[in-house]
Amino acid sequence: MHIPTWRSRWKRWHAALVIAAILIVAVLLISAQRASAALPILGAEAIHAHHHQLALPQASEPPLLPGPDHMTNHGPWFQIVCTLGHRLRDDPIVFPSQPGASHEHQFFGAMGTNAFSTYAQLTSGGTTCGDKADTASYWVPTLYDEQGVLRSPRRVRAYYYANTSDSAALQAFPPDLRVIAGDARATSTQPLGVIHWLCRNRRDQSAGLPLASNNPPRCDRDEYLSLSIRFPDCWDGINLDSSDHRRHMAYSDEQKRCPATHPVKLPKLRLSITYEDGAFTGGNFTLGGPRGQPHAISWAAMHADFWNTWRQSALEEYVNGCLKRARSVRSTSCQR
Repeated sequence: MHIPTWRSRWKRWHAALVIAAILIVAVLLISAQRASAALPILGAEAIHAHHHQLALPQASEPPLLPGPDHMTNHGPWFQIVCTLGHRLRDDPIVFPSQPGASHEHQFFGAMGTNAFSTYAQLTSGGTTCGDKADTASYWVPTLYDEQGVLRSPRRVRAYYYANTSDSAALQAFPPDLRVIAGDARATSTQPLGVIHWLCRNRRDQSAGLPLASNNPPRCDRDEYLSLSIRFPDCWDGINLDSSDHRRHMAYSDEQKRCPATHPVKLPKLRLSITYEDGAFTGGNFTLGGPRGQPHAISWAAMHADFWNTWRQSALEEYVNGCLKRARSVRSTSCQR
């Protein structure tokens, strides 16, 4: 009878180990392929596959969850939380001294903003914001659902980001600057980097990163609708407004650089608006008035206005003490 030697036994064990290793590698490769296939696609393919829905890219817009861990690509930042203000069919930037000429807007920040408001009035007045130095005026069109019911936002958060590779060059918004984000005449979706919508779970804020969409999504009753609007952050350095209310401002590029035509880098302002009163059925709502009213506009025309009527010394202390000093804080903990 043949008795296997230690050499023959070692050869058999070695062969078995090689086969086992090959099988393990094969399993790992298959798992990796499946995992990569499950990752969200960015770019044109994603737009086609998800009907204009994209996983929110960390490099372009941060998630709507506040906190420094979610904002690191934008550098230092601070936020101001404001409650609901008044509603009027006024727009003191586009239709100054013309009351009732606009579609309906929901105002935040400076109290009593109207078609006749002046810079001096707003800077010396009250505010709906938690930081009483923020007497700036913010406004967006009112939102009406398919039944013609007004759906009021619960709050707005104004996020101010450094968003620059050269903090020394960053400047505060100049006094009396007027800025518009979004297009009130749009009839189709606007760029995702300017306007985006998403649904968030009411009970579990950590329930995964939601998809951002430039189409209004369908939100269930256990979710609320969030809207994000990003303002341009480069100024021409001369004009506080312009004939079309746009040409004096521009957006920085992906490297956070301003174009030569608009060389002054300002903070990146983003409004995060929360609607929490019931389910939303996608894009079946109107802005600025109920469906059928002559002043109502399409959901696609969402936009926002910002009039810098801050108490300027306080804004400059925020910019110099927070945004230019590599600190990311909430307004209540920012030392001025």
